[in-house]
Amino acid sequence: MTTAFDRAMTWLLHGGYGWAGEGGSSSDPADRAAAAVGAGMIHTRLGVTQDTYTDWRLAKGELPRPVWEIEDAEVAAIYFQNFWRAAWCDRLAALPAPALALCVLDGAVQHGPDESVRLWQRVVRTVPDGVPGPTTLLCTEARRAQVGEQALCSAYLDRRVGLYETLILRDPSQVRFRRGWMRRMNALAQTVGLTPLWTN
Repeated sequence: MTTAFDRAMTWLLHGGYGWAGEGGSSSDPADRAAAAVGAGMIHTRLGVTQDTYTDWRLAKGELPRPVWEIEDAEVAAIYFQNFWRAAWCDRLAALPAPALALCVLDGAVQHGPDESVRLWQRVVRTVPDGVPGPTTLLCTEARRAQVGEQALCSAYLDRRVGLYETLILRDPSQVRFRRGWMRRMNALAQTVGLTPLWTN
């Protein structure tokens, strides 16, 4: 049986609507994840950074190793524990609000679970403390009843685009990634049934 998490993983790794997904590796020295490795080395594999992979293995009592050696089962386990469950996407999907769960998961992968949850909390008009809980879920149910899940997804993605623009203002070196970020946002919008709005 295909679960909401399985479908989310398919999106993350394979993308769609013009975005290629997290499949593959990156050694771009301008990426912030590059600081964890030597010059020219792979720092991200299948969307998992070297820092995340090192922390994951150490927490399991295993020795660190290069992220390019990461196994498929480890990728799935990291996405499930560090992002899907950490950002309460499992609870969101069970409301059910699977489209919003996918948006929040993608936000957690890009911005970290805490920041992704804060964006979600702002959209549903509760305290943006980055800590999901019963109140966040209740507010989500109430807002979904008022405006619908797609409207929540649209507002969430708008906030993410604003976050990217703020990041670029603070660190102009990141402007080189803007086209890819906007392509990702437009593809995610289409995946959850919205019209893409952001220029690359």
